[in-house]
Amino acid sequence: MKPFDLEKFLEDDVDIVTRDGRKVYDLTYFETEDPYCLVGILDGRIDTWTREGFYLDDDEDNQDIFFKEEKKEGWLVVPKFSSNYPKGYSWVAVVYPDQQEAEAQRLLSDVEYVLHIEWE
Repeated sequence: MKPFDLEKFLEDDVDIVTRDGRKVYDLTYFETEDPYCLVGILDGRIDTWTREGFYLDDDEDNQDIFFKEEKKEGWLVVPKFSSNYPKGYSWVAVVYPDQQEAEAQRLLSDVEYVLHIEWE
């Protein structure tokens, strides 16, 4: 998760989640002197946060808000390793955007695994 940034929130349409991954709906910023200037819906109830995204003033809490990061995915091609390789030999696993492209590597090189992976 990316830390909450009020300026970026006001510029971009981004999904907001809590520290523990729950979605915050209809988050709205109110220009006010009150430190709790963000209002949104969490678990079906109205909640508030500070401009820094804290649920409790400057204390870490599971209800602090963050930008939800998009999950990325790819196909990891892991080459076969052989004990016959010269000392100091290293190999690189490569991530491809789709399974078809990754599987095509089996025809071009000695591939041990093609694995689907996801990351943020």
